[in-house]
Amino acid sequence: MAERKSAMGNDPLAWLAEEYGGVVEKELAVEKNKTKSAKSTPTPAKAPSAKTDTDYVEESFSALADKGQQIVADFYAHLFKHYPELAPLFDDISKAGQQKKLLAALTLLVKSLRDPDILQAYLKGLGARHQSYGVDPHDYGKVANSLLVVLEQHAGELWTFDVKTAWEKTLNTVAQIMQNAYESVDEQEMAGTAVNLSLIHISEPTRPRLIS
Repeated sequence: MAERKSAMGNDPLAWLAEEYGGVVEKELAVEKNKTKSAKSTPTPAKAPSAKTDTDYVEESFSALADKGQQIVADFYAHLFKHYPELAPLFDDISKAGQQKKLLAALTLLVKSLRDPDILQAYLKGLGARHQSYGVDPHDYGKVANSLLVVLEQHAGELWTFDVKTAWEKTLNTVAQIMQNAYESVDEQEMAGTAVNLSLIHISEPTRPRLIS
């Protein structure tokens, strides 16, 4: 069946002319002439600005958005295959739930790259929790390597030198911020001592009763 056309045809502003008559037609003609005049006047071309690492990370992550679930699944498969010593950290944790959390964390990370205050606060909290889970500072390099390998596999030709470098720098910065939130052993012992002292109830010594 042939597509029916309304009275306005292909001009989305035709109804104005029908409703208000020739006055609007003249005004529309003037606006169209202005547009033609503006188009005919050449504007100086602007030199394209160089992309930043944030640009590369955002663009590549957006291009891989449809593959997000497969990427996190492949990430854990690679991580446990090449670094089996990390597997115990995930004991008694839902596989599907952990993958979902990782994808959400990556999404939040990329979306927060242009808001350093939010990013710092988020990563510091994440780092403190990872220390409590028993994640060693040396483990961050293993995680980054697995993620980079998997991203490259899924990105294909999109994985250029600039994209790879941008992700490497970003993950390195993430690791540094998270590890900065780690407390030293001395700090942990001092905090533990302070808590223990606060639990000690110091009462006023009782006076001996005189027996009359």
